[in-house]
Amino acid sequence: MSLQVTILFDNFISRGARSKELRAMWGFSAFIEFDSYKILFDTGSNGRVLLKNALALGKDLSQAQILFISHPHWDHIGGWDTVVELNPNITLIVPQSLSSHLIEEMKRLTNVVVVNSEPQHFDIHLHSTGVMYPEGEQALILNTSQGLVIIAGCSHPRIENFMARAQELFLDKQIFYVIGGFHMLHDTGEQIIKSLEKFDTQYITPTHCTGQLATDMIKNRFGDRFIPGGVGAQINIE
Repeated sequence: MSLQVTILFDNFISRGARSKELRAMWGFSAFIEFDSYKILFDTGSNGRVLLKNALALGKDLSQAQILFISHPHWDHIGGWDTVVELNPNITLIVPQSLSSHLIEEMKRLTNVVVVNSEPQHFDIHLHSTGVMYPEGEQALILNTSQGLVIIAGCSHPRIENFMARAQELFLDKQIFYVIGGFHMLHDTGEQIIKSLEKFDTQYITPTHCTGQLATDMIKNRFGDRFIPGGVGAQINIE
């Protein structure tokens, strides 16, 4: 069972990106191809930029079955309506922390699954941590043959809490990979390392709101287990 995660929207361009057409903006989005699933995780802050980057990277968002929204902030939901206009049959998995008016608008346009504070299991491979606070955020858990892969938007509730929730749900599974924004902009170096060393994570890709200090420290601490992010970065797990 193979997994490919392609970062479509981030604050910076991946050093390994081949296309010169890619654009970086504040926000986050990733295209996930896992078994028979095609999942768009968040939409960044601008739908036009999201679609342009997806096209340049050879990802057809009209083929996605699921749009997973992590939390209500503009830099993660800015392109949702653009995606639904392109792909009206897509299913939205959204946190209950979204505005009730926005959820009703989404329901008028497509199928919507609203996640509350309880973890949600969509099938044996695809799960939500449930909505955690502050900011009312959920993370995506993929149950792969290598272990658990956690994808987070900003980790406002702290990345270690998402990891702890995943470990509670799958006691016999290792956390293999963590990808996304870790919101460590204001953490000290000691807090950063302590947070990530609570779990024996094999690989880590910090993106978006992690902050340069935290990213540099993660790179120094994890060595070859640190995989850089950025628009155009592609992560493959067999």
